[in-house]
Amino acid sequence: MELSEDCLELSWYLAQFKPNCAMIAKRNLVRQGFKVFLPLETQTRVKRSKFVEETKPFFPGYLFVGASNRSGSAHAVHSTYGISQLVRFGTKTAIVPKPLVKELQSRCDSNDIIVQNSALKKGQKVRVTHGLFANLIGEVERTAADRRVWLLLDLIGRKTKVSISQSALQSKV
Repeated sequence: MELSEDCLELSWYLAQFKPNCAMIAKRNLVRQGFKVFLPLETQTRVKRSKFVEETKPFFPGYLFVGASNRSGSAHAVHSTYGISQLVRFGTKTAIVPKPLVKELQSRCDSNDIIVQNSALKKGQKVRVTHGLFANLIGEVERTAADRRVWLLLDLIGRKTKVSISQSALQSKV
């Protein structure tokens, strides 16, 4: 995702949204004319004995709000439905450094989902070097933002999906 010149003129703030209100807060801020950046990550969890992929905020409970310097509309953000508060240090609203927002945005795709930059690719064969599954060979299913890798291991005659730290894996040569 590339920042436009318009975004560079913005001051970025960190807003805390109410529980389960990420998309509501984002939608309402956008309607008011704010630039909103809500980095997301894809997570896999078990639901009713099946693996389900969900998209969740990368920073649970927080989103970035871009407002022009001349608008002075911190109050408008604070009173937006779905927003709990702006992050403050004492009585002063904290401003997020623009390079930080730019760097985060550069790591996201067009839907603001964090793109994994891992040397491991889907379908690649790897060997588990330590831990419960040491010396087993698995196939990379996907990588996660927290440097964990989802592997398909052949356990007791069937493929089983497990999550293992990337540091516990070695590329199979």
